[in-house]
Amino acid sequence: NADLYFFRAMEFSLVQDFNSSLEDLNKALSLRSDFVLAYFCRANIRFKQVEYQKNTLTETLPKINSGKNEKIKTLSSEEQYKFDSELILRDYDKVIELQPDFAFAYFNKANVLSTQGDFKSAISQYSKAIEMDADFAEAYFNRGLTNLFIGEDAKGKADLSKAGELGI
Repeated sequence: NADLYFFRAMEFSLVQDFNSSLEDLNKALSLRSDFVLAYFCRANIRFKQVEYQKNTLTETLPKINSGKNEKIKTLSSEEQYKFDSELILRDYDKVIELQPDFAFAYFNKANVLSTQGDFKSAISQYSKAIEMDADFAEAYFNRGLTNLFIGEDAKGKADLSKAGELGI
């Protein structure tokens, strides 16, 4: 039952057992490939996991086998981060494909793009979130900060002002 795997995945995520949570979300999605919340939560949990790994001193990276000579290589942390980020973005894209009016998918995708330094794309995604929900204060706030960061001060201040009007 996809719902039961999903619910258990949420329980695992609450205790920060990200690997078990992701396993259950993968099982739920294998049973129901149009499970929007499972894609959304999988992206969120992967993002939490990536941020946790990035912020810990002892990073454990997956190992890959290079083939005949049996040498073991480790992925650099930057390569692993790019790979994980791509998986996260694909899940958000799938959410948007299945439910194009889900503002939080655009917002979270923008947050990931911002962490990657792709500020123009992030601003575009924040704008789409605002298009879906005109009262999305956090999207105005983040878009405002991003605009300020890239030197678009007038746009940034206008967005921060709107975020303030909406309660931030």
